[in-house]
Amino acid sequence: MKYTIYKMRFLSGVHFGKSRLDNGDITCMADTLFSAMCIEALKMGGEEKLEELVELFRTGNALISDTFPYSGETYYLPKPCVRVERNDTDRNAKKQFKKMTYIPLEQLDTYVKGNTEPERINEDLKTLSTRELRTRVSIEGMDSAPYNVEVVKYGENNGIYIILGYEEDSIKDKIEDILISLSYTGIGGKTSSGLGKFELVNRKVPENLTRMLEANADVYMTLSVSLPTDDELEGVITDGRYVIIKRSGFVNSATYSDNYSRKKDIYMMKAGSCFRKRYSGDIYDVSAGGRHAVYRYGKPLMMGVK
Repeated sequence: MKYTIYKMRFLSGVHFGKSRLDNGDITCMADTLFSAMCIEALKMGGEEKLEELVELFRTGNALISDTFPYSGETYYLPKPCVRVERNDTDRNAKKQFKKMTYIPLEQLDTYVKGNTEPERINEDLKTLSTRELRTRVSIEGMDSAPYNVEVVKYGENNGIYIILGYEEDSIKDKIEDILISLSYTGIGGKTSSGLGKFELVNRKVPENLTRMLEANADVYMTLSVSLPTDDELEGVITDGRYVIIKRSGFVNSATYSDNYSRKKDIYMMKAGSCFRKRYSGDIYDVSAGGRHAVYRYGKPLMMGVK
C-alpha cells in the first residue's frame, strides 16, 4: 500500500463537537470525516459516486486515519495504549504523563521506552490552537434563543492532517477530488456559518512513519477509530490494550426520514489502541429504519510500535 499525508489549513475557525456545542475538540475521528466525505460524494455524483467511495474503503483499497494535529513539519500521533515503565517518582510528571493525548512522531520510540518529557509535550500542544466562544441565535417562530459555540482556531503553520493509504494512484486521485470539494464546503459543525473551510495540502509521508506503517511488529497501534468484525473480534482483543468509545449522532440526510433521526449507537476502538495482530474491520450500516443505509467507518489504519 502507498501512503500520503493531507494537511488541512483552516481558513477560519472550526467546531468539532464533543457532548455540547460550547465544548469542542481540536481534531475529529475518521468516522466523522468519512461521513462528511460520503455527503460530499453524493453531492458531486449522486448514489453512484457515493457507492464507489464506500466500496474503495470497504475492500481495503483505501484507508484513512483520524485527524491529528501538526505544527509545521511536526506530525503528532495518538498516545499508544502500551505499558510504559518510567523511573520518575514526581507526582506532577505522572499527572502530565496521564494527560498526554498526542506525541510527536519523532518522539514515539522515546515514549515507548519511558523517556518522554510529558510536560513539555503538553505545553507545546496547548500552543497549537486557541479556543473562543461565539454566540449564535436560533430562531424558532417568533422567539430567538442565543447559544454558544466553541470555535477552535489554529495558529500559523498549525492545523490537522490525515494519512491516506491507497493501492493505486487512481484511487488517491478520486479521494483527493472529494477532499478538495469538501474543503470548500467545510467540515465539523456550523459550516453554514462559515466554519470548517480549509486549504488541502498534500505532503510526502516521512520515511520513519512509512516504515512503521509497513512493519511486521509485535504490537500494532490503530491510527483510526475502528471495529473488528465479529469473526475477528475474539482473536484481536486477546492481549490487546484498548479504549472503547461510544459513537452516535444524527443522520444528516433529507431523504432518510421525515423526522430528524439518530444513528444506531456503536462501540468502537479508539485510535491509539494496541493489538498483537492487524485486523480488517468494516464499513458498518448504522441506519435505524430509514430509507437508505447510513455508513459508519470502522476500518483501521495500523502501524507497528514495538
